[in-house]
Amino acid sequence: MRKLTQKERDKRRLAAILFADIAGYTAIMQEDEKRGLQLLHKFQTVLQEAVKNSNGEIIKNLGDGSICVFPTALSCVECAKVVQQAMLQAPEVPLRIGLHEGDVVFKGGDIYGDTVNVAARIESMGIAGNVLLSQSFYQKVKNQAAFNFQSLGHFDFKNVTQPVEVYALKGAGLVIPQRHQLKGKFKEKSIFKKAVLWLLPLLLIAGGIGGWQHFSPADKLAEKPIEYANSIAFIQLDDLSPTQDQQYIGDAIVTEMISLMGQIPNLKVIGHNSSFYFKDKELSIAEIGKTLNVNYIVLGSFAVRGENLKLHLNLLDAITGEIIKPFRRESSLDDMFYVQENLAVNLANQIKISIKEDFFKNQEHPKKEAYLLTQKAWHLFEEDYLN
Repeated sequence: MRKLTQKERDKRRLAAILFADIAGYTAIMQEDEKRGLQLLHKFQTVLQEAVKNSNGEIIKNLGDGSICVFPTALSCVECAKVVQQAMLQAPEVPLRIGLHEGDVVFKGGDIYGDTVNVAARIESMGIAGNVLLSQSFYQKVKNQAAFNFQSLGHFDFKNVTQPVEVYALKGAGLVIPQRHQLKGKFKEKSIFKKAVLWLLPLLLIAGGIGGWQHFSPADKLAEKPIEYANSIAFIQLDDLSPTQDQQYIGDAIVTEMISLMGQIPNLKVIGHNSSFYFKDKELSIAEIGKTLNVNYIVLGSFAVRGENLKLHLNLLDAITGEIIKPFRRESSLDDMFYVQENLAVNLANQIKISIKEDFFKNQEHPKKEAYLLTQKAWHLFEEDYLN
């Protein structure tokens, strides 16, 4: 693999960009550091060899992610396919890959320009197991018999003038995401469209769950100018379900736990609108804790398989970032409300707020089907029209 000279690096030229990162890596490390390091080592080892074989170059590694550059779109997509299919073999690495091509400025060992920004947007919108690429990239490789693609539609990325049509690479084991699974930094929809679409979740709430409300009382509690000895925030959970389209269930669990813990005396609980912002941010636990002004942070993952639910939560010291106590629960979705209440009690007692096991015995539970339907409606609405 030929190295670029300094003179070549400081020039603008056409190049193909590959962005890749491990989805949910922070939660993986919190849950099992040894496994996390093993997955990272596999990713970096495979990537290095594949990039070399495709005449590309790794520009830099960013924690659990990497930016690579290639002379042609064909060599780039060949590398992406090899890497992603290797990640699908045991031990499986939940990798996301995004591809784009265009003019790139090479300077001082780094790359700059709109092409790099669009590639990053495409990569970050994906899910584990996929290879996503822009329409301009697709045009360069669409006639290659070795590759097949599927359009996912057009997307309006923030700070990008024109909508970008995004394609998914098809192949053995490669994941083709559903549109509602794709998250990213998109432009906001019109105010009129938002107003109309508010009716869907509101009608579902009114018809399916009666008096139950989506918003947590903890949102209001956290705004009160009261000093608390104990304070806690919940970071959005990582979805480790096989289909990776169950995020609304994880969000529902955390939102309800925030609501439950908001009922506990002498405890400040940060609302989910504030704490969910920090998922996948390049910040330490101490930095998040300082920003939210809390003593404790809860993060982790969940997985839904059929009617079975697995929860892995870690209670962290927001100052040191150390794990105070891990919590593992496995149950049916029918028992999710009882699991939430049990976890809330155990979390409170772990941070030295003594409450009885039956503290939430008078808590009313909505019907599971209506509850999850409402949560799914909210999730799709917020994902597609409020982000």
